[in-house]
Amino acid sequence: MPPASSVLLFELRAQGVQIYACETDPNDASSFVWTFQAPEADLLNARGEVVGHHFAGPTWQGQDGSAVVGTVLERADAPVTGAIPWLLLEAMDHAGSGVFSTVTHIQRLDTSGGVAPSEGCDEAHAGTETREPYEATYAFFYPATAATPSASTAETGSVTVTVFTCPAELSQDVGQGPVDLDVLMGACTTLVSPDTVPTLSLLPDGAPVAGTTNESGEYRWQDLPFGNYAIGGSGAQPANMMGLLVTDASGMPLQNPVLLVNEATPDVAAHYFYFVTE
Repeated sequence: MPPASSVLLFELRAQGVQIYACETDPNDASSFVWTFQAPEADLLNARGEVVGHHFAGPTWQGQDGSAVVGTVLERADAPVTGAIPWLLLEAMDHAGSGVFSTVTHIQRLDTSGGVAPSEGCDEAHAGTETREPYEATYAFFYPATAATPSASTAETGSVTVTVFTCPAELSQDVGQGPVDLDVLMGACTTLVSPDTVPTLSLLPDGAPVAGTTNESGEYRWQDLPFGNYAIGGSGAQPANMMGLLVTDASGMPLQNPVLLVNEATPDVAAHYFYFVTE
C-alpha cells in the first residue's frame, strides 16, 4: 500500500503488451530465459478513451505531455493464474506540469495476462522477442498535507474555479508553457449546471463541499482553513480529471488537481478547461 497519508488522484486502465526477449540466463550461461524488457500499453479513462501511454522506464505519460517514472517498492502475486504481479512503485522522476507531475506512488492492480511464455526460448531463438497481451489498473497517488490552523485563530482563504468545456481538438494546441487564455475562452463554453457541480475536499480526508456559483461559470469557496484541496465533481464532467488543463489567472498551467491555500496564496483562482469530444 502507498503511505497512509497519500490520496488517490485517479485510476486508469491499461491495455497493451509486456515485451520479453530471449536472452542468456544470468545464472547459467548455457541456458536461455525470457527476460522482461518493457511494457507498451494505452491508458484509458472510465469512458474507454485513450488518455495516455505506458512504456519503458516504467513511464506513464499523459496527452498533456506530463509523465512520471517509477521504481518498484513491493510486489505481490496476482490472485489469478497467468497474470503478472501486482506492484507498488515510487516516483523517481517527472516531466511536464500536468496530471502526472504530482504523482508520488503508483499501484498496479487487477492484472490479467502478460506472463512470459514457459517455452520457446533456447539458443536457436536467442535475441527474439515476444509480446504478451495484458491488462491492468494503475492507481496514482499524491501525498496530502492536512490543514493545521491555529487553535486560537483559524487562518482561512478562498478558492475560485471557473469551469469551461472545450473542443477536444484544442488540446493538441496547448503546450507546456503559458497558454493563450483569450483563444481558449473564445472557443470554450462556461459550465454551470446542477448536473456537473464541482466540489472541493480538504486533503487527506475532508468531506466534499459544493461551492457557490454564478452565470459566468465561477464556483467559489470561502472561509477555507489553510491546506491542500482536491477538486472533484458529480457527473462525467468535471469528475473525470483526464482531458483537463488547469491554469492560474495568468494562463500558467497548474499542478492538477491539488490547490494549495496558505499565507502566501490565501485566495486562489484557477481555470479548469475540459477537452471533450461531445
